[in-house]
Amino acid sequence: MKLVVETLERYDLDGLELDFMREPYLFREGAEAEGAKILEAFVREVRKLTEQAAAKRGHPVRLGVRVPSHIEVAQGWGLDAIQWAKEELVDLVVPTPRWSTLEYDLPLAAWKQALAGTGVTLAGGLEILCRPMPGGLAHSVTPERAVGAAAAVLASGADDVYLFNYFPNIAWSRPDYLKTLQAMSSLDALRKLPRRHVVTWRDIIGPHEAYTPPLPAIGAALSFALPTGPAAPAGAAVTLELQVKGEANTPAPEVRINDTACALQESKPNDHGVLFVYTVPATMLLTVEPNQISVSAGQPVTVEGVEMRIVP
Repeated sequence: MKLVVETLERYDLDGLELDFMREPYLFREGAEAEGAKILEAFVREVRKLTEQAAAKRGHPVRLGVRVPSHIEVAQGWGLDAIQWAKEELVDLVVPTPRWSTLEYDLPLAAWKQALAGTGVTLAGGLEILCRPMPGGLAHSVTPERAVGAAAAVLASGADDVYLFNYFPNIAWSRPDYLKTLQAMSSLDALRKLPRRHVVTWRDIIGPHEAYTPPLPAIGAALSFALPTGPAAPAGAAVTLELQVKGEANTPAPEVRINDTACALQESKPNDHGVLFVYTVPATMLLTVEPNQISVSAGQPVTVEGVEMRIVP
């Protein structure tokens, strides 16, 4: 609280952020419900301070919070942003991963419904790392992966895209950096850029929650759900990339998307096995519900990556 007071007294701010994702584990096990009451009182006091700062500065000083991506997970850790919004304590709510990866299936529609009538701005959080599975290699997000994640956020009904650690010194060219970030203010602009949608995992779960990441997946018949946001532009080339653990001569699994067969385009042996690339009929992609991806093989296979690419 001393830091909040000092910051508001020293600087003429447009707003203050309480980042509960660095870190969200605030209360001892079993005391989360009791802690939620303590935390609401804390947020209420911060709100009073921002209102005092607004009166002093002569303009609004807004208050934002970053919380876990799923409502029940946030509430489970005592971070009840829905209640804070209903009590008019916050102006911005950012559901987001913790830090390990992007989430391409943020449940923002549920957040929007829960926040209806509060006037709060809802933004979907994009982290700078992308991992397909726990323990997998961490890569800085490429422009195409960032575009896909941002498109999924806006297509879900969020007001804004929120970026964490998207500094100009990431491994993008300056033109790509500017073009990508500028496009994130408009779903129409994002649709005009190449984008990727990736099956990832949720890097924060609720207390005692049973959760199994989608990858790696092992079996002869596997299925994945992957939302791909807005409809692909007319004439877009769509491919599905399937990373399978194995040797160069590993047979290609059969792939169906929304019960439509996808033709094998090519296979590429790499350091992690084989990357199989399939052609996807763009008109078969769903724009509201997640796409259902079925993978069938003659014998059990280990899938470590599932990624859709859409190129206008």
